[in-house]
Amino acid sequence: MCHGGGFGNYTDNASFCAYVQNRWSYLEVECGMGVDVATLTIDSSLAATAQAAANAVASGGAPQGTKFVGGDFTFTYVNGCDANGDGYFTKNAMYTAPESSMQTTDTSSPDACQFSGGDDINGLLYHYCQWDNDQNFSGKLSTQPQHVGCGTAVDTNGVSWRVVQLGP
Repeated sequence: MCHGGGFGNYTDNASFCAYVQNRWSYLEVECGMGVDVATLTIDSSLAATAQAAANAVASGGAPQGTKFVGGDFTFTYVNGCDANGDGYFTKNAMYTAPESSMQTTDTSSPDACQFSGGDDINGLLYHYCQWDNDQNFSGKLSTQPQHVGCGTAVDTNGVSWRVVQLGP
């Protein structure tokens, strides 16, 4: 189980996606939105894409995107960096990270649950505001992703690979 504090715990794909939705709607306040103004609606086609990506990684494939390494040895792959290398993410970004069920029984470990971790995932996903390089994002709901799909698959080592696929 991944302990998500006030945003809810998650164990399976449905509770994981609900967690992402809850945390997103609260933390997007950093982008000039009010709490619960910027929400993510679950989209079945994005969920299918995310599940296919999770299955591929759990079957031995490489995660899609660029590996971002943060503090506490956390890491997340992001597919959806702009094509020109300008340093922003698109509203179609995909996030992939491993979470070990062995580690997640220790609630003191910040590394076990990448999507409920601290500043690293906040900066890459929950607090990120400049989608598609929009410099005038503050308070504009139209500049933020509004749909999400999630996928979860477990590899032969017992590691859960979780994927978040965003969409406009």
